[in-house]
Amino acid sequence: APRDDTEKELAAIWGDVLGLDEDDEGNTIIGIDANYFEYGGHSLNAAVLVSRIHKSFNINFPLKEVFISHTMRQQAEFVKNASREKYTEIEAVEKREYYTVSAAQKRMYVLQQFDKQGVIYNIPSAFLMEGKPDIPRLEKCFRELILRHDSLRTSFPKVNGEPVQYIQSDVQFSIDVIKRPGLTEDEAGNMVGGLIKSFDLSTAPLMRVGLI
Repeated sequence: APRDDTEKELAAIWGDVLGLDEDDEGNTIIGIDANYFEYGGHSLNAAVLVSRIHKSFNINFPLKEVFISHTMRQQAEFVKNASREKYTEIEAVEKREYYTVSAAQKRMYVLQQFDKQGVIYNIPSAFLMEGKPDIPRLEKCFRELILRHDSLRTSFPKVNGEPVQYIQSDVQFSIDVIKRPGLTEDEAGNMVGGLIKSFDLSTAPLMRVGLI
């Protein structure tokens, strides 16, 4: 069991990040030699873990350290020996009509303007679903995601000849449904490429979903 305050705090952080059970007194039931990845840890929640450790202990805990120090014992040792670095939260910017783009965003925007039909910056993913999909419910899930995240309602129009970030309050979204009875899995796979198209950066959402 955790032996000191550092290990107890780490156990609480692990419990929150991994959704582990607690005992009657609210303590996470996990030993200090438990392996983070064997309890459901992965690269995405490891990023959350790193942020929580930084905030709780005021130290810089690199993401790569999670993959080196798998156990709570190892992580506690790192925490105890690390130099202190005050955690500072990123404050939300005030609401504006539009926002300036970062240097990286401007670079990508300029490159895209040279080849408006290009798909080099698209990030496609495909998933095989089993059973009959509930299309209205699936569309509702995506609409909820779009409403929740500003980045999914962001477009890049021009103001005075310069690209800016414009966050819309709402956007139109629907799933592109392609019905082909008797289609084999391989044939469906070949059709996926047809869904990968360029985007008009001035119109949100800059994402699309197709269902074959």
